[in-house]
Amino acid sequence: LLDPSPIHPWRDGTGSNLFRRAIELYEDLGNHPRLGTLCLRLNVRPRTLEAAFQRCAGISPLRFFTMRRLNRARGLLRKGDLEECSVTQIALNHGFTELGRVAGNYQTRFGERPSETLKRHPRTTLRIPF
Repeated sequence: LLDPSPIHPWRDGTGSNLFRRAIELYEDLGNHPRLGTLCLRLNVRPRTLEAAFQRCAGISPLRFFTMRRLNRARGLLRKGDLEECSVTQIALNHGFTELGRVAGNYQTRFGERPSETLKRHPRTTLRIPF
């Protein structure tokens, strides 16, 4: 007996295809899209996306993408130039608007405040006077 429902490439039984596709779409859309936008574009219900992330990453999609953005922000802070970047600008560029909350999440995750990371890892530049 044939299943009359359409074949969806993310229905592999584990959610791994949906998980990968959601990450790709998140990156492709840029500007930190909302989860509702991802669900609409992937043609899935929020609960389906949630289940795929729980199976594949052990956390919700919101937590996954927040942690991903925090890790990227940390990378920039670690190689940042004290004269050319600020914690605020990096946070805003990564879609964080509640700066106090992101600082708290950052400290919980990495054991230091974002400003401490920036100060501890300043990029050294050689300035030639001529």
